[in-house]
Amino acid sequence: MFENEADKASIPQEEYQIICRNIMHEQKNIKEIEQDFLIGNFFKLVKHCEGIETEELYFVHRTIYEYFVVETIYSAIESSMMELSDESQEKLAGIIAVYLKQGEIDYTIGEYLKYKFLKLYNKLNIEKQALFYQWWEKVVEKMMKMGMFYYTKKTANYINIFAKEIQCFNNIIEILRLIFCASKNRYMLENADQVLLMRYIKHALVERRILYIDDMEIDAERVCNGNVLDLSQLNLIKVNFEMCNLSTINLSEVNLKYSTLRLAILSKANLERADLEGADLSEANLMQTNLKKTDLSKANLTLADLSKANLEGANLKSADLSGVCLEGANLKSADLSGANMEGANLVEIDLEGAIIDEFDVGFLEEIYNLYNVRVYFNKTREIISYSEYCRRKE
Repeated sequence: MFENEADKASIPQEEYQIICRNIMHEQKNIKEIEQDFLIGNFFKLVKHCEGIETEELYFVHRTIYEYFVVETIYSAIESSMMELSDESQEKLAGIIAVYLKQGEIDYTIGEYLKYKFLKLYNKLNIEKQALFYQWWEKVVEKMMKMGMFYYTKKTANYINIFAKEIQCFNNIIEILRLIFCASKNRYMLENADQVLLMRYIKHALVERRILYIDDMEIDAERVCNGNVLDLSQLNLIKVNFEMCNLSTINLSEVNLKYSTLRLAILSKANLERADLEGADLSEANLMQTNLKKTDLSKANLTLADLSKANLEGANLKSADLSGVCLEGANLKSADLSGANMEGANLVEIDLEGAIIDEFDVGFLEEIYNLYNVRVYFNKTREIISYSEYCRRKE
């Protein structure tokens, strides 16, 4: 069911019966197995006369389906996680790739898996607990290097293997995210080969039809399967996303330090608490983007569109905001000390509690009530209240 239509959690009755017959053929105690297949408490049969074209089996409650998905995946890899050796890394990679090639680890499945993983983690001795997360990262690195399905040793040809490779990658990253709390790292795949990682991410963007190629955007659905691509918490330092369409993508807490996102589309993306220090975001589309508490210090934002963006608590120290459109943006408590705002569109911005440069006070006080704003002095690096600034001027 997970592979057939994961979003519906269903399987044609005929296909289910074939699976049952194959299992019965492989086993000896047929009578007991026949009883196992009588699971009416779990399934309901929806017939064509009830508005469905074919007879299909559905789980009565979706949570039962999700429970069995988790039990199937976890039971197949539990022994490898207990061992935590180099050999068991390849064993786990070979097993888990088969399960992750098509279905999606959604929120509920993820919560079940996280509980199972952390329950096992808590049973490990201190030495193995220290190895647990890094051991998983090495599994993912091997899969990226050799291909998601290399260790399966399967001779069967998968249909649409490219899509399955990317789906497996997305799911394995989600598993890392589930157990990241067991890590002392700041970012996932912090020490992984950046070239390999970006190769998969860019393929994922192409698969979801949201990458610019030769200056032309692919005209197709922006997000594959209606889901938001999640790159949060990854280490993507110095990567090149120039001209990529990253709209709606979750990039929260990601490391994009000194990355190139020139002319990229990031509208409505989630970049909360991301590290974009020194990044090139010139002419980027950041309309309605969530940049709350994001580090944009020394970033190049010239001519970027930040209209209605949420920059509350953002670090914009020494950022180049020349010609930027900030119309309707939320700059509450943002740090704009040393930022260049020459020619910026500042219509209807919210500066409550923000830190502004002494050179910007003049033209800003003509438009806004700066009562709650703080003023930064370049020479002394002193930060004082606006009222104190006015008193000193007198």
